[in-house]
Amino acid sequence: MITAKERRMEKEGVRWRKSLRDADMLLNPAGLGGLLPDYHTYRPIDDQGVLWVSGRAAHGKPVKTDTKLIVLISGPAGAGKDEVRRRLTGALPGQVRKLVTATSRPPREDEVHGRDYYFYDGPKAFQDAIDRGEFLEFAAQGLSSDGTLRLYGMPKQSIEDALAQPERILVSHTEMSGWRRLRGFVGKMSQSPSLLTTFVLPVMRARRYFDEWLVDKRPKDFNERGIRAGWEFAYAPKRADMLVINQVDDGETALARAAWALAVFIQGRFTAISRCQSAG
Repeated sequence: MITAKERRMEKEGVRWRKSLRDADMLLNPAGLGGLLPDYHTYRPIDDQGVLWVSGRAAHGKPVKTDTKLIVLISGPAGAGKDEVRRRLTGALPGQVRKLVTATSRPPREDEVHGRDYYFYDGPKAFQDAIDRGEFLEFAAQGLSSDGTLRLYGMPKQSIEDALAQPERILVSHTEMSGWRRLRGFVGKMSQSPSLLTTFVLPVMRARRYFDEWLVDKRPKDFNERGIRAGWEFAYAPKRADMLVINQVDDGETALARAAWALAVFIQGRFTAISRCQSAG
């Protein structure tokens, strides 16, 4: 079921995709700032310029003196979100737990229920869970082989289960459209974890991204993905604490640098938290 909110996002996404393509700017903070001034509020915090921080998260200052941090990673299709999460996990061994999201599509050959996704038996079963209030966020992304919408989302239970585990950093690729609800949910929890929102920018010209990159990466639903990407590029600077810069022409080394810089930033937050607790 397509909600009124999703229809508004689609309408705005169409408009912003056209504006971005027409301007054909470079998809980095400086280039996007020419059309979306909120990108100018970010500043690089590493020598290589692969991690940019907003005033909401400046200087690695912890929001609360807690021992859990939820890192939400979003970005347009093909930006490298999952690779950032995997490399961040490798950079902080033993400290990171993946927040498992859910999908209505069937598992692929190498995927395991509860590890890669929570797999629901088709869109109807997924929608029934939505109607029961089990999800914090959800979105339709493309079509399954039978022509039905593929639904993805974050179950409340996934966060509750992960917070009960020993790892102090919880990481997930989560749709940016659900960040506000997620923030409200964790803010009411007794554990009161902090939240860090990050948005991955695939640095290339806008026309290349929409007309070539997406067509290659998502050939079955590049139009739908492009519309959503238009909305994401427009609203990311209003919602993301950090920007991860993926210089796509540098290959995987770009994401390795970005994930390492993010790991250092996160460690800095926990160092600040420890100092606050010691002072107290």
